[in-house]
Amino acid sequence: PPTRRLRLRAVVLTIVVLREFYQRGCARRNYTLDASIEPTVIRSIDADIMRTSGGDPEIRGCLGVTRSLLLRCAAEDPDLGYCQGMNMVAALFAVAARSQEEAYARFRAYVQELRGLWLPGFPELLAG
Repeated sequence: PPTRRLRLRAVVLTIVVLREFYQRGCARRNYTLDASIEPTVIRSIDADIMRTSGGDPEIRGCLGVTRSLLLRCAAEDPDLGYCQGMNMVAALFAVAARSQEEAYARFRAYVQELRGLWLPGFPELLAG
């Protein structure tokens, strides 16, 4: 059936894209700002990207965009960097947006609004 072929194609494409990420290693840079990101942050993002889709084909198809959103956010806001769980939020914006730029603008605005949820010590979470 066509839907089964599309799902299989999405799985194969995801495997190919992720294999390329890992074959090139963490030194692969998509933005010039990425050079300022600590390698440990990139490794954390890459580890979480593998767990992001939960089997959902639509999210799986946007993992490259999701990774780019996270890397760009970490590069532009080094004080915030990356925190586990941001990958799930970024994936939702990647799926819902019509372009990567739109996804980033919305993701960035959301993260800025709730920044305290991801800052070290989770101040907004503790404040209630």
